[in-house]
Order: sequence, then structure tokens, then C-alpha cells
Amino acid sequence: HKAILLCLAPEAEFRTAMAAAVHTAITKAKPCEFETFRSIGQSRGDVGATFDIIAEILEASIAALDAGKTLDGGDADANDPPPPTHVLFALLYLAQIRDAQARHQDALALIERGLKHTPTFVELYMAKAK
Repeated sequence: HKAILLCLAPEAEFRTAMAAAVHTAITKAKPCEFETFRSIGQSRGDVGATFDIIAEILEASIAALDAGKTLDGGDADANDPPPPTHVLFALLYLAQIRDAQARHQDALALIERGLKHTPTFVELYMAKAK
């Protein structure tokens, strides 16, 4: 299981491996992935530091998507751009992390941004209700 490998990854390799895991979660549109992120942080002994790393990855991914690029900042194929769900799930995960970090206003702002983008995205309403 990839989560176990992330828990055991040496510090030097963790960020790269975590970026790949976050990008996969966004691509596969998995709403419950936040709990996996939390368990990885707990297993590594520092949820806060793990969340900081994931937040940096998500912020970079959102910026790349906003600029019309791929999740990792590469040039998007004009004939096959990333789907809108990529930014929605990146915003959802980042909002969940900000909420867990007690940065509730930041979390709500991210949720509102996602709802403005796609008002029918139920997962954002569920996150907002929490």
C-alpha cells in the first residue's frame, strides 16, 4: 500500500513521494483522502509538518492549474486540459488541512472559492458543514 511506503519514506524522498500521492488523489477524485493524509502524518510522528508539506504541494498545484498548467506545473495539452475536478479536489484537500490547522477562515475561503467555481460540488458543502 502506498500510504505505508509514505510513512516509511526517508525525509529526503518524502516530499517527492507525497507530491505524487497528492496528485494521484486529485486525479482520482477521492473525497476521503484527507484521512489518509492525516494517518500518514500520525505514522511519521508529526501531523503538523506533514500537513505543511501537503499544503505547499496543494498550493503549488492550485497555482499551476490556475495558470492553465498541469498539477505538477508542466504545460497542459491544449487538446486535453486538466479537468475542473482537479482544482476542486485540490481546494477541498487544502481546506480540510487548513481546518485541521485551526485556520478556519482560510478553510472557509477555499471552500467558498470552490463553490463559486462549481456550486454543485457536494463534498465542499459537507466540508463547510463540519
